[in-house]
Amino acid sequence: MKTVGLLALLLGLQAAASLLFIPALLGAFWVKKKVCRMDGEKWETYFRGISHRGWLLRFFAVYVPPLLLISVGGYFLFRAFSYPSPFWLAVLTFCLGSMRAGWQIFRHRSELAEKLERWR
Repeated sequence: MKTVGLLALLLGLQAAASLLFIPALLGAFWVKKKVCRMDGEKWETYFRGISHRGWLLRFFAVYVPPLLLISVGGYFLFRAFSYPSPFWLAVLTFCLGSMRAGWQIFRHRSELAEKLERWR
C-alpha cells in the first residue's frame, strides 16, 4: 500500500510542477517586458530571432525552478509520511520531472518544430 501511495505522490508532484510552470512562464514574460521595455514590435523581433535550441533552453530554464520547488516540497512530504530516504525520493522527483518534460518534447518534436516555424 505504501508503494501505491508513493507512486500517487510522485504523480501528484509532477502535476503540481506542470501547473506551476504556467505562472513561472508568465512571470518570465513579465520580467522580460519590464526589463527590456518590450512593445509589440520588439516582442515580434524577439520571438522571430530565437532558434529551436533557444526555445528548448528557455523552456527548461523556466521549467526547472518550479520543479526544484516541488521537489523540495516533496522532500518534506516524503519525510512527513515516513518514507525511507526522503532526500533521494526528492531527487527522483526532480529527475522524473526532467525526463518527463524531455520525453514530451521528444515525442512531439515534429509538431513542435512545425509550430515554431509558423511563428517565424
